[in-house]
Amino acid sequence: KTASGFKLIYQGFNRLFVHGQWAGTLIAPNAKLVLGQTSNKVLYGRFLGNGISVHQYSVLRMVPFAPKDFLHTANNGVLP
Repeated sequence: KTASGFKLIYQGFNRLFVHGQWAGTLIAPNAKLVLGQTSNKVLYGRFLGNGISVHQYSVLRMVPFAPKDFLHTANNGVLP
């Protein structure tokens, strides 16, 4: 559920590395994304960049951004 409720937007131009586990939407329209550079990583979410490299032994699992579903679950069904 965390992956569906978190979004990070990076406006920079430098290459963006995600070395560890990831759960969320990552948008970097001006930068190249390098995902899972260390071994055996699973990354959950959606990824948009000006080029994307996924290293061997890494797995991407698509999870759509849906913050309402995340808030609904996080607050025991009560929306703020």
